[in-house]
Amino acid sequence: ELPGPFFPAQVKSISHDLPQLHRLLHVARSLLHNPFLFLGPYARSLSSSVLYCALEPLAASINPLNDHWPLRDYAAMLLGRIFWTHGEAVSGLCQHILLALQRVLADPVRPLCSHYGA
Repeated sequence: ELPGPFFPAQVKSISHDLPQLHRLLHVARSLLHNPFLFLGPYARSLSSSVLYCALEPLAASINPLNDHWPLRDYAAMLLGRIFWTHGEAVSGLCQHILLALQRVLADPVRPLCSHYGA
């Protein structure tokens, strides 16, 4: 069984732990780079998890000592990879990603970290 509901549940349950989030994103990267896996059915779920890491004010970002910016950079890089490799193959995926980014950028109440991720 591939990432399906696993990734969204994991990301939200460990949003306070930056090293764990980094590891989870590295697992996502490994899945994306594996030429023997077809992630089409899971691309939307995977992109939602990566969007969460890039856009949401994570519990770990409350503490100024936690450097969450590299996590957001890495998530943005992965999101670009998902967009370009699966965007055309998965119906509505490009629009899903673009609308999520647009909603964050259009919301002046969202914190700087969310705008940075978008």
